[in-house]
Amino acid sequence: MRRSFAYLLALALTAVLPPSFAVAIRGSGPDGVVEAQAAIDLSGHWVRNDDRSDAGYWMREYPGMMLDIAQQGDTLVVRQALGRVRDGVAQPGSGDEHHEYTLIADGRAREVQGPPPVRRTVTAEWTGDELRVASIWHVGAGDDATDAPVTETWRLIDGGAMLEIRRETRMPGRPVGHDTIVFDRQR
Repeated sequence: MRRSFAYLLALALTAVLPPSFAVAIRGSGPDGVVEAQAAIDLSGHWVRNDDRSDAGYWMREYPGMMLDIAQQGDTLVVRQALGRVRDGVAQPGSGDEHHEYTLIADGRAREVQGPPPVRRTVTAEWTGDELRVASIWHVGAGDDATDAPVTETWRLIDGGAMLEIRRETRMPGRPVGHDTIVFDRQR
């Protein structure tokens, strides 16, 4: 039985890559391209775990933070709900800020609407069992406009029961921000 080079390469890669990877063969015939692609699925309803998170601003301003993620292959549709404090009472998922965006983990830059009025230029790609999201947040308008680079690493922890997002934010004129936001999977 004769095997194609792509098949043999895929077989060799499965022998040396960690189990968190799947190997996908794309293309047709002998010109198929072998790509390593993360096999993790971030789909689910996620609620921020305040005991495991270290995210000063995000925890003060948004005491309720939830994500609904629908993932199909390299495409993630993320619906984010942020709650605020009203009269000293946290309003998780109160509808103060709900927005939806799509991440496509193919390494290409795309314009994405962030929490209004923020626009973002986003590049997402899988690195092992982590999703790396590099963004430029375009904040403000006119003379107040500024660009803020934000780098995030998304990964499952505790056997997939939790989603950890590590974020580094570089706002001009401010110290570099480092946040870790941990979410519990609800369903």
